[in-house]
Amino acid sequence: MKNKKKKKKIPKGYDSRLEYDLHKHELKGWNYHPRERITYEVPSTYEPDFVTEINGKEILVEVKGRFRTRQEATKYIHVREALKQKPRTISPSKQKEKALIFLFQDADKPMPGAQRRKDGTKQTHGEWAGKNGFVYYCLKKGLPKQWLKDLI
Repeated sequence: MKNKKKKKKIPKGYDSRLEYDLHKHELKGWNYHPRERITYEVPSTYEPDFVTEINGKEILVEVKGRFRTRQEATKYIHVREALKQKPRTISPSKQKEKALIFLFQDADKPMPGAQRRKDGTKQTHGEWAGKNGFVYYCLKKGLPKQWLKDLI
């Protein structure tokens, strides 16, 4: 009889085991699910998975195993547009530039609802991010040593 692999439990307070593992290692010291929320057009609010500040630029990180629906992916386009808008309540001198980046578990996974192309492939998460102007990294391939410097 084969031993079944035990499914690791998601630690309390985290959305996934992946986020927990990243927070304990590569993103150690980063704020996890900060209280700051960003309003976007739909209207709705967005809470990034991780946030840090580098040289006066606020970096928002969204960790994704995969998008479950096409609508979920579209949400991030609205968030990006909301980040470009300048809030009226904050003086221009205190406004920080913000950047939303993705850490995909596997950027080569096909997008939900993606149609097959003539060559038989489907649009991947990484292709979607690039097409929509997002910086992204594929955790399956590993984070480059200088990945944060690329964001500055």
